[in-house]
Amino acid sequence: MASADIKIHDKFTLEIKLRLEPLRDQKGTSFSINSWIFLPKSIDINQHTFSKSDFYKNLKSNIRLITPVFNLHEIVHFENSPLQYLTKSFETVATDATKRSISEYKYNIRMFLAILKSSLRNEIRFIKESESKEERDFLTDRYYTSVNSIFAQYRKLENILTKHLVTPEILKPFTFGDEFMSYLVEKQNFHLLKTLLNGEEKDDLAAKKIQNLIDREREYKKSANYAIFEKNKTKQNRHLLSRLGFLKKFAESELYLTTLKQRDGVFIEQISMSIAAGLSMIFATAIAFGFQQKFGNLTMPFFVALVVSYILKDRIKEFARYYLVHKLSNKFFDQKININMDDKIIGTEKESFDYIDPKKIPEMVSRLRKENPVSEDINTLRNDNLILYRKMILLNREKLDELSFYEIPGINEIIRLNISNFMFKMDNAYFPISIPNEENGYEITQVEKVYFLDMVLQLNMNEVATYSYYRIIANREGILSVEKIADQ
Repeated sequence: MASADIKIHDKFTLEIKLRLEPLRDQKGTSFSINSWIFLPKSIDINQHTFSKSDFYKNLKSNIRLITPVFNLHEIVHFENSPLQYLTKSFETVATDATKRSISEYKYNIRMFLAILKSSLRNEIRFIKESESKEERDFLTDRYYTSVNSIFAQYRKLENILTKHLVTPEILKPFTFGDEFMSYLVEKQNFHLLKTLLNGEEKDDLAAKKIQNLIDREREYKKSANYAIFEKNKTKQNRHLLSRLGFLKKFAESELYLTTLKQRDGVFIEQISMSIAAGLSMIFATAIAFGFQQKFGNLTMPFFVALVVSYILKDRIKEFARYYLVHKLSNKFFDQKININMDDKIIGTEKESFDYIDPKKIPEMVSRLRKENPVSEDINTLRNDNLILYRKMILLNREKLDELSFYEIPGINEIIRLNISNFMFKMDNAYFPISIPNEENGYEITQVEKVYFLDMVLQLNMNEVATYSYYRIIANREGILSVEKIADQ
């Protein structure tokens, strides 16, 4: 299974989220992603103003394991649930604090927090999508009961550690987990509260129950000496936000994969450069031998021939090298990436960036744009510069399964592209326009000036392709919206 989606990350950054799940009946599953980005010529983005290195400076990518799937109530009651694994690791580290048991204890805390975060988000989505008040009340009650049970069971685990008088260093990961869990649930509770209070059918009774959960947890944080967000406490809130960044990294560190990048096609590039050097040397030597045979050594024609052949040799070498490397660059990627976890390579990834001729785009991409033009004038489609960003990913199912006793579905890759460079030469965000006014004859109104950046995303899994067409609407002040226009 493979899916992709594009959304706004911040004012100047697009986020492409890839979800890639390798097949279980195959050792390796291949994925490829081609992203065609159509840029209006008026913003002047081309090979001379925005290079390959500029693109990669504005690109950031994180790869992480997909969180194992548990419903919220399964965390509490399910056989081999995260809380059960957690309890076993607490009992082991409390009685035998070896390097391995401490590592497993920290791993289980982090995985529990990551699974809880995903489960909370899914449960709240279920509640939002419920079709009746009865169903929403049932799901809210189940959510309320599950959260209370998770709080109680996790915090009871502290007794296992304190009973055996473990060191403060061993106790610290539990405290980090408790603090992060408290803020995580509070954040999701507020999301749920907004749904219950602002939906089409306002549900005051369910909202009161969630509000009670929020209030009790804030009181708990005060009793545990955890900081809380408060109105008009600027310094305290700033420090707390930084603290939450640290706790988030602690909780999710077991899911993030490391990557080692290297240039792709280096060997072939060196061979092509050697061929270019050989061709130029053949030319120079042939000229030298020919003039030497005809005019002899130490003659003026032979001397002139050597100088000219040397000049032409360098030019031939550079031309041949440029031609061969340029032709081969279309066959290779800019860089190759090994995807690692605990020194195990679970997959490889290649990526490249190029400007391409609009005449060379696939028929399906052209058709999607022609069927959904920005305006009725189809000829405007010919006035775009075109970027192609492509990836090829190969994942090893066997290596992925070896990473954890949890079932890992696959990987998520989050690609963030900052497009602030695209906005340097955009016009002012607003233009004054005159419109009729009965009192003064006319009045000035500010009209927003926007630009349309189109992106067609092709996602392939084992050679089966799907297409998604997005329109990014932006102006000089940032990205305004990302609209999904069509799927194929």
